[in-house]
Amino acid sequence: MTIARKAAVLVLALSAMLTACGGGGGGGGGGGGTGGSGFLVTFDGNGATGGTAPTSASYDQAQTVTVPGPGTLTDSGYTFAGWETKADGSGTAYAPGSTFTMGGTNLTLYALWVSGYAYTVNHNEGAEGDISQFFIGSNGALVPMFTPLVDSDGTDPRTLSVDPTGEYLYVSDITSNDVAQFTIDQANGQLSAMSPTTVASSSGTTLYYPAGSAVHPSGKWFYVTNGQNGTVSQFTLNGTGGLTSMVVTNISPPTSFASPNAIAIDPSGQYAYVASQVGNSGIIFQFTINSTTGALQSNGSVQVTSFSGWQTPFDVKVLSIASGEYVYVTNYTDGTVWQLSVNADGTLAPLSSPSFLVAPTSTVCTCDKPGENNLVAMTIALHPSGQHAYVTFSCCSSPQAVAQFDVDQSTGALTAMSTPTVAASGSSQGIAIESSGKYAYVTSGDTGFADDQIAQYTIDEASGALSLMSNPTVYTGAVGPSGIVTVPIAK
Repeated sequence: MTIARKAAVLVLALSAMLTACGGGGGGGGGGGGTGGSGFLVTFDGNGATGGTAPTSASYDQAQTVTVPGPGTLTDSGYTFAGWETKADGSGTAYAPGSTFTMGGTNLTLYALWVSGYAYTVNHNEGAEGDISQFFIGSNGALVPMFTPLVDSDGTDPRTLSVDPTGEYLYVSDITSNDVAQFTIDQANGQLSAMSPTTVASSSGTTLYYPAGSAVHPSGKWFYVTNGQNGTVSQFTLNGTGGLTSMVVTNISPPTSFASPNAIAIDPSGQYAYVASQVGNSGIIFQFTINSTTGALQSNGSVQVTSFSGWQTPFDVKVLSIASGEYVYVTNYTDGTVWQLSVNADGTLAPLSSPSFLVAPTSTVCTCDKPGENNLVAMTIALHPSGQHAYVTFSCCSSPQAVAQFDVDQSTGALTAMSTPTVAASGSSQGIAIESSGKYAYVTSGDTGFADDQIAQYTIDEASGALSLMSNPTVYTGAVGPSGIVTVPIAK
């Protein structure tokens, strides 16, 4: 379905909702009211823990309704953002002070309580890229912000990074060859472009296919891998989050060209790991980080023997638990996950089982590349508890899914959960875990299965297993969502 057609469908759906939605007063709604004498608008606290909702009011059909604030309503642990037409967040949201036209039936508006924000980048099939903006509702469901899309100022945005304070967001664009920089409004989550909007070089070296990025845990430095010139560009963050050129590190070995795809920094901020393709092989380059300047200093490299064929490391993450630190790398082209431990000096050592297929053998298929397993491993997410890990993957032309693992707390080894994979409603590429560890979100990427959606999951507190929400997907409003991040509201 084209974007234009989807927009038309949404307009028709909204019109139908405003004329058919209604009934049922909600908790906290008042009586009486002002306005016309036709149809009642009632305000429901939607789980509010204190206060009183605005008084309900009656309006004639086609009369303009001005949306009020929350009255005196409060909800412990959440922030009021507006009102929505469905309690679960799957309807239409309205900001305080906005207006709509009254339909022909009673209408209940439910308080929208949010715990944070989520952002995903969309490449729009080569057109101008967008960033989708969402509230994270109190039930974990994503609700498009009142301004749902922001121009990414690029043509193929793929990855996002957020600074530790949740104040700044950075978007790497592999076609425009730059990084766009935004501030995050702490009151409403709205993104605003900095000035300048983009940064395209570091130390005089132009960014070239900036595929991966990371912000240092201190919030002082920012790193970008350049997939087509074998370097890592480094920046300092100034007092307002803007990027200032620092230095470029060339990671290519003397005999071969490296294509770095992803970078991760350990939670202590001492070490960085860059997952890179070198020839037909996958290499993890190891760095120590200068504690004064943030500059990367080579600490050698390591290679993991993988399943078969070509190796293209796609994503890398570092986990810190009581028994030590561990590094996990996805290999895109052979569907494996590599797992390594971090030594005292920051170097890596493969675990006793250094690599394994991301999905069970029964999932492996041979479709269009004879001799290869055609299983593709993409993005990794680690649960805040350190007990679980999740990897998005695909297999041939089948709808993609998410592989879910438990983390052995003594060895760091990943073992498949009793239900090893879960469906991603359509396809899967990027994945993010909400800060409380209760919810997960998976972007659809740019395949033909569902190229404009985010799958939404609840995470079982005891087992860590994913389950699709009753409202399993939310539309991004644009095509080709890839990277996704979540940001908690500062308390």
